[in-house]
Amino acid sequence: MCVLAPGWIEHSLWNEYYSTDAEFLFAIAEAMRPEYRAIIEAGFTAGAYSIEAANPRHEHEWKVWRDVRLPSGKILIPGVVSHASNVVEHPGW
Repeated sequence: MCVLAPGWIEHSLWNEYYSTDAEFLFAIAEAMRPEYRAIIEAGFTAGAYSIEAANPRHEHEWKVWRDVRLPSGKILIPGVVSHASNVVEHPGW
């Protein structure tokens, strides 16, 4: 299950209270803790890398995994649906 990281959430919010960006970011992480915990407790994967594969602008990026090995216990989740394009990658990639 995908969920936004605190750093991405920070991009869409305006800090009007916290004195530093770091303080703001950690507050977002703390606020998201129940959602992250619920995902983990439901048994969804917290140990995967999601890669964009549906958007033609990213069609070449999977090739890095020819030479780079995943850490033990990690998996790749290729994204096959894009909100940015109606073009879907060829299944032979």
